[in-house]
Amino acid sequence: MTTITPTNMRQRGRATSGVLVDFEKLGKLIDQWKGLLTGIGLLLAAIVSVNKALTDLDLRTWSWPEIAVAAVAVVLLAIVTVRSRNAHISRLADPDALKLDPQSPDQLVGRREDLDKLLRALTNPLVFLVSESGCGKSALLRAGVVQGPAYTQRFLPIYIDMSVLDWEDGPLRAVREGFAQALPRDDPARGKLDGRSSPRQYAEVFADYYRRSQRRPLVLLDQFDDFQAEPRHRERFLPPDTRVWRNADSIGRENAFWRMLRQCLQNDCVSIVIACREDAAQGLESVRFHPDVPHFDLPRLEPGLVRLIIDRLTERPVDKPAVIAEPQGGWTALRDRLVDDLEARGQVLPQQLKVALGGLRTLPRLTPGAYARAGRLAGLEAAFVAGAITRAARTAALRDEDVLPLLLPLIDRTRQPPDKGPPQPQRQLAEKAGVPENTAGRALERLETDEIVRPRSELQSAAVAWQLDHAYLAPPILRIEGERDHWHRLLVERERVYAEASWREKWDALLPLWVSSTIGRGPTATAVSVWRTARICAEEPGTRDTGHHNYRGNCRFGLGGDRMGCGTPDRR
Repeated sequence: MTTITPTNMRQRGRATSGVLVDFEKLGKLIDQWKGLLTGIGLLLAAIVSVNKALTDLDLRTWSWPEIAVAAVAVVLLAIVTVRSRNAHISRLADPDALKLDPQSPDQLVGRREDLDKLLRALTNPLVFLVSESGCGKSALLRAGVVQGPAYTQRFLPIYIDMSVLDWEDGPLRAVREGFAQALPRDDPARGKLDGRSSPRQYAEVFADYYRRSQRRPLVLLDQFDDFQAEPRHRERFLPPDTRVWRNADSIGRENAFWRMLRQCLQNDCVSIVIACREDAAQGLESVRFHPDVPHFDLPRLEPGLVRLIIDRLTERPVDKPAVIAEPQGGWTALRDRLVDDLEARGQVLPQQLKVALGGLRTLPRLTPGAYARAGRLAGLEAAFVAGAITRAARTAALRDEDVLPLLLPLIDRTRQPPDKGPPQPQRQLAEKAGVPENTAGRALERLETDEIVRPRSELQSAAVAWQLDHAYLAPPILRIEGERDHWHRLLVERERVYAEASWREKWDALLPLWVSSTIGRGPTATAVSVWRTARICAEEPGTRDTGHHNYRGNCRFGLGGDRMGCGTPDRR
């Protein structure tokens, strides 16, 4: 017999209270999940009911109107499902927002330290700005130096793009016009320089402005390597008989622009920054007016800055239209994957980021799946160029395959990686592409708008010439050419196999549906091609009579589902 003691009574009380607490927790959980449990129960009941209805269903008892109504209901349900799914997928609402502007200080991210270093280097009157192609030298000069308060307080920046200028008059005119545009409207130095001004007069005008304003004229000579690579200039810098770069004094004896620069440096009235590609830095010997000229090396973007730049481009205040619609529907994951691919090797070329963002503008959906189907980073770069080619073709009323030959001669394939080649006259490009010159001009002007090419119209012959906008565009263009040649070779090979196959083997010789859809214009074109081919194969094997010629059955799938090669006339 158990003796009841105060201790036992306390233990039983604690046990009873613990059970009550557990029941209370269970009750709270049931209340919390009541809606979900009810939904699960209803779903199970619906599944059982539908399963029973399908088991007992006998379509043979249905009338045609009932079948039609059911089919329409299924189609409408599928459409609603697809539309509701697509409504929450990320899409680009403002494509122009992804354009990188080399003149925008807001987009010059991660260059504060480089600008400070360059500013300190300008204690020297002459500085060489050197980096690999695509590092952002032009953006640094146009957005950071020309518009930077730290520079404009001490200097009067005069930006000059040397790539579009002729040998002598062009650079002098660019300096005069740049100086006049940078001056205040009421400055007395306006109009003091003209085409007849001597190097001494340039130096006197610059010195007078420096003395009055305490702002030193700062001449920024960008794309100097393109100026030296111009075929009409090349031998003047690097004679073929010596293969030695001529020095600045030698160039100055025959070029008034060089004499002007030398005179201004001797009078200590200007500062000069000359930007050049790293692989062409040897040519800077021709502008080494001082024995010890500091080289300022511009590095790539550091890891982590790519995400910051993309976020600056895509994020806007709530009261403004969004750049990305439904960003949680794939864009966030795509952005992270793109950043990882760009930063896979560490530092990033700004030009590579610019081309990749241009490729994003071609994606109908901003999702990781769409990015993977496009070919990831290399595919985006090719898509950027392919989109520009398509727009140029529409502008000039050409086909895409007619515009691509306008770009191929602008590539130097002898270098690795492929580089942009020297400028090519518009007439020669039109002849190589097999299109009229005025039509080629319209296409090239459209490509210029999309920053694929740039004009070189100040040649001595006054003929319009064109050059790739940047060397980084050469590999994507060659990738497009390679893909085109791949499909062309595939079609030619399948045509041969089809022609040699027996009547019963011709169907097996056709391209798979997914391949035909890839090189055609989609599933509709593929279906049309299948129907056409099946109709031909069903005819009498060997030949068919068209009323004019006998045609051999060598049909194959082509672009857009057309019967490329089908119906080759046999004029026996």
